[in-house]
Amino acid sequence: MKTIPLPQNIPELTSLRFIAAAIVMAFHYALAFTPDALAATGILGKGNLGVDFFFVLSGFILMHVYCGAHEAGRFHYLDFLWARLARIYPLHLATTLIAIVVLLAAFKLGSIKDDPVYADFVVKTLLMVHAWGTVDHFGLNAPSWSISAEWAAYLAFPLFLGVAMALRARPLAFTATAIAALFGADALARATIGKGVTDLSYDFGILRIGAEFLLGCACHALARSLNFSLAGSAAALAISGVATLALLHLRAPDLLVVLAMGGVILAAALRARAAPGPRALAHPALVYLGEISYAVYLTHRLVEYAIVDLLGPLTGFTPTGLTAIAIAVPATLAAAAALHHAIERPARALLRGAPPSSWSLRLAGAQRN
Repeated sequence: MKTIPLPQNIPELTSLRFIAAAIVMAFHYALAFTPDALAATGILGKGNLGVDFFFVLSGFILMHVYCGAHEAGRFHYLDFLWARLARIYPLHLATTLIAIVVLLAAFKLGSIKDDPVYADFVVKTLLMVHAWGTVDHFGLNAPSWSISAEWAAYLAFPLFLGVAMALRARPLAFTATAIAALFGADALARATIGKGVTDLSYDFGILRIGAEFLLGCACHALARSLNFSLAGSAAALAISGVATLALLHLRAPDLLVVLAMGGVILAAALRARAAPGPRALAHPALVYLGEISYAVYLTHRLVEYAIVDLLGPLTGFTPTGLTAIAIAVPATLAAAAALHHAIERPARALLRGAPPSSWSLRLAGAQRN
C-alpha cells in the first residue's frame, strides 16, 4: 500500500510545544515557589525533560520542512540558517536585554548581592555559544542555553540531512542508529563530564541536542514510511502520551522518557495524516498557545526573577507558594503573548523577507537604480 505524504502543516506538533513549555515552566515555578511539590510527581520533579521534547521535536520538524527541498536539490544552507536565525534570535535578543535590566535593577535594590552581568557572559550569550562549554554557570536568562544548543544543531544540519539521506530507505535502521547515538551520548557524557546527557545544559548542552535532534530526524523517517488507520493513529497517540506521562510520574530513566517523547511526536504526525477533520490537539486555542510557546519558554524565568527579586523590595509584598504561582503563570502568558506579537512575529517576517539568496539580486537592482 502506498504511503500518503504527511500534511505540510501538523498543528498537533504546535500544540505539543506548549505542553512541553508548560511542563518546563511548572518545574521551574515549583522549584522557586513550592519546592515540596517536586516530590509529589515526576511530571514536576523531572519537568526539565520538557527541553528534551523540544530537541526531538526540532529534529522532526526541520526534517519535515527541509527534507523534500534537499531531495529536490533546492536546499540552500545560508537561506536555511537565515530562516532559523529569524525564528530564534529576535526574541532571544529581546529577552536577554530584559534579563540584563531586571538583574541590574535587582542588584541596585540589594536583592542580588553580586553584580550578575558580566561583559564576557553577555557576549557569549548574544553569540549563542553559551551551551558549547564556553561558560561555567547559568546566567542572564537561564533557559536560553537551549537556544545556543539549537543554534549548534542548525549549523550542523547538513550532517543530519546526510545521515537521513543515507538511511532514508531504511527507517528502522535509522531509528536504531539514533537510539544507539542517544545511549552513546549518555555514556560519553557520564565518562567525560560526570553526568547524564539529559543533565547537560551550559556545560556542553550541544551533546544533549545532537543525539535528540537525530532521534527526531529518525522519527520523521518512520512517519513517512508508516501507514496508520484513523483508529490506529488515535490509539498510538493516546498510548504514547499516557506512557510518557506515566514514565515521568514514576521517575523512569531519562532516556526512556526521551524515547517515549519521540513516540508521541511520531504518533501525532500519523494522527494528523489519518484524520484531516477536527482533532483535539489541533484546537485553535491550543495551537495559539503553541505559537507563543517559544515566548513562554524564554520569559517564564524572567517573570520569576521579577517576582522574587523586584516585587518585594519595590512593594513590600513578596508572594510565596501558590500565591506566587497564581501571579506568575498569567503574567508569563501575558508577557509571552505581548512579545510574540510585538517582536517575535514581525521581526521574523521582516528577516525572512530578505534571505541571503536574494541579496545579490537586491544589490544588482540597487546598482541599476
